[in-house]
Amino acid sequence: MRTARTVGVAVGAVLVVVLTGTLIVRAGLAGLSGPAVPPTVPSISQETTTASVAAATSAPTGPIPVTVAPIPPTPPPTTSPPAPPAAAPTPPAAADPPAGSAGLPPLTAPYDTVLRTSGGDRVAYLTFDDGPSKYTGRVLDILAAAGVKATFCQIGSQLGDYPDTERRLIGDGHSVCNHSWTHPVNIAALPPTDIDQQIGRTQQALAGLGVTARYFRAPGGDFGATSTLRQVCQQYQTRPLGWAVDPQDWKKPGTPAIVQTVLGTITPGAVILLHDGGGNREQTLAALPAIITGLQAQGYTLAALPPDGTG
Repeated sequence: MRTARTVGVAVGAVLVVVLTGTLIVRAGLAGLSGPAVPPTVPSISQETTTASVAAATSAPTGPIPVTVAPIPPTPPPTTSPPAPPAAAPTPPAAADPPAGSAGLPPLTAPYDTVLRTSGGDRVAYLTFDDGPSKYTGRVLDILAAAGVKATFCQIGSQLGDYPDTERRLIGDGHSVCNHSWTHPVNIAALPPTDIDQQIGRTQQALAGLGVTARYFRAPGGDFGATSTLRQVCQQYQTRPLGWAVDPQDWKKPGTPAIVQTVLGTITPGAVILLHDGGGNREQTLAALPAIITGLQAQGYTLAALPPDGTG
């Protein structure tokens, strides 16, 4: 009760202050516009004061109810759900195996390399390609006269045309090399079955003459960019054979050019490429005696490649 009275008195005082401020402001405005006008101060009657106090004292003394607006529920987030984790990158595809090598065993020495030299001593190896032919017998005559052995890389389909020459070649102690059946210059690009026939048929023809070739020379010396041809060689145990000295006698550059190229590029252990077939070989026949004597003058021994393929 005491608190209510105190609140009523305070409210009355506030009303007096507000009314007095209003009169002061009106007086100031009147002074600016003309003669002073005596302010009219409304009287505060006893009833007014009493009513104000009564109103203040009649205010409820309990807690004042407060209306609180309901809080709307929080809407779900508008952002997109997190993306699922990125899939693991696809591993690169395995490299394709060398063309045509499927089903063939991996290469092992010595079939993984092409033989171009043998040993480091002053030994050289004469080899003759593309026979037998009508020139082969004359080559044998020159070699026999010089007491020299050589290696002959022979085309299988021609063996039956020169049986006597072939028997002499073998009987004289020369080595033989498989040079395919029909001399396809693209042999390395052929399917493995075709390569097998090219090598296999020639091996059979040589076996019919009582000899087994342990070397294979690709036509043109091209063993290809893949291992397929060498893998087939490995199956037949024929060592891939190349060369280190090539006077290109098959182009018929002239006898002096053939001799000079051989003598000028020879190195210890070199395999020398010449031809006894595949065309006119008169220049090769004319150059051969000078090649033999010239190499011997340089201290070289001329030999056939070991027939067992040991190189």
